[in-house]
Amino acid sequence: MSSALISPDALSRELNDQKLHLLDASYYLPGQNRDPRQEHEVAHLPGAQFFDIDEASDAGSNLPHMLPSSEAFQTIARKLGIKADDKLIIYDTNPMFGSCRAWWMFRAFGHEEVFVLDGGLPRWVREGYSTTNTVRTRAPSIFRAKIEPGLVATIEDVYEILGGTGIIVDARSPERFEGLAPEPRPGLRKGHMPGAINIPYTSLIDDRSHCMRPHAFLENVFHNAGVSLDRKIIASCGSGITACVVALAMYELGRPHLAVYDGSWAEWGSKADTPITTSAHHR
Repeated sequence: MSSALISPDALSRELNDQKLHLLDASYYLPGQNRDPRQEHEVAHLPGAQFFDIDEASDAGSNLPHMLPSSEAFQTIARKLGIKADDKLIIYDTNPMFGSCRAWWMFRAFGHEEVFVLDGGLPRWVREGYSTTNTVRTRAPSIFRAKIEPGLVATIEDVYEILGGTGIIVDARSPERFEGLAPEPRPGLRKGHMPGAINIPYTSLIDDRSHCMRPHAFLENVFHNAGVSLDRKIIASCGSGITACVVALAMYELGRPHLAVYDGSWAEWGSKADTPITTSAHHR
């Protein structure tokens, strides 16, 4: 299985490929006070288009940025001119954050030829490659989306895991996982699912280069946390964004079909009857 990551150097050699499609999937939390679409218009990779994660979400759900229907997603992909045989390279300016979510979304809707620019736009610029403010548009395309159920976990799947069939990996910060810090969304209970294992998504990313950690490092992170890669695993987080960083890390370690709990803590923590513990669970 090949890597889902691509370096700036490797990408620079493919920019003239007609099948290449670049997407800027930058996403920021409300407290960061940044506008990713506006920043895209100022500077982006040559030929890149903006992929709006909030726009590509289920507008009818009371949960944040849930997957839309297959029909809604394929409409968005068609407007971007994405074809079934295109090679998608996704990047962001908040490295390995929005790009991993968009990477997972396209895979969840059946598009396999999708990669993440390791280190995002900051690394691209740091290594001397140029950006542009020229906005690219493409002619609408034919794109068919079909959900891959093995990549998307529901609350029922989580209950099954908690019954002893596998492991929940929670990508939130230790403080939120242990119930020591308030949840950023009002009305959510604090803590974690009983038996869940905390692997903060930040532990999978180099805080200087903003790249995914090397294989050996990733293996140690999961091993030291007590996560057996041969077991059924569901990744969760606050609202389904950073759990996709766990999914990408697992992909790099040979687990391409890891499921992400799309509702994540935004759903689990909002219910009055879901089991929750606030004591740290480390194995």
